[in-house]
Amino acid sequence: MRPDTGLLIPYDKDKSSNQSKPGWYFTIDDTYAERSEDPTQFIRANGSVADLENNLRWIYDENTIPTDLYYASLVSPNYSLPGKHDWDLLDNGVYGQYCYNSGIEENLDGVSYHADVSVGRAPVSSEQEAKAFVSKAIAYEQFRRPDGSLLDLNWPGKMLFASTNWSGSIEVNKSSSSTIEDNTNYHESGEAYSLIKLKGLPDDIRWKLIAYKGLDGRIIPFDMTHLLQREDGIMLKAWTICPPILAISMIPLLERQRKSRFHPMSLL
Repeated sequence: MRPDTGLLIPYDKDKSSNQSKPGWYFTIDDTYAERSEDPTQFIRANGSVADLENNLRWIYDENTIPTDLYYASLVSPNYSLPGKHDWDLLDNGVYGQYCYNSGIEENLDGVSYHADVSVGRAPVSSEQEAKAFVSKAIAYEQFRRPDGSLLDLNWPGKMLFASTNWSGSIEVNKSSSSTIEDNTNYHESGEAYSLIKLKGLPDDIRWKLIAYKGLDGRIIPFDMTHLLQREDGIMLKAWTICPPILAISMIPLLERQRKSRFHPMSLL
């Protein structure tokens, strides 16, 4: 698409693009001579010099923004024009096109950015729920109950909070002693790992191991493919880590006690 004029150059799916009919397609290499049916890094756009000799821009998620303003903006001299669509004066199917080109702002589709009505969403799934929602909205707007009596004057000062319980995480604090207590971790100077001992195994083995350094929290994934062998013959699994903040965390497979190596962290 040309951002300065809004010209939309379509994908040439039927191989019919030419100088008078703009279109683009992939090619197999940088000669741009042979068409490719699969996506490549080489793209050829056909069309006139007037159409193509300018900056071109892809339309994708990062430069298209969903908005409810379309339903709230009702009045503009550019709306309800014969043969035109509101928010699409260019008639290319791309609504609300806007361009900032060389310091000049261009409202290509004639959009009025003023909301003439308030737009919201009603969480309803039946006619009865819709009527109840509308009755409540009218009551709040008029500050009266359906019988005409005034609402409680203290009502505007009330607020409802909704929350969920995220407790249950295990916090592991840093220990300065090599004798590791429950729910503590120890890092020996010069070593590339930390040891962590939990009071018991978490109820849910899908918990995540998170290491904190200041305001930075990093999830440490469990490496299912890495095996270590201890001198006493007990096989160990190892956590994947990100030096220099973290190193290896070890969990004995044949013990109920869990040990790992880290900075201050939590199991969530």
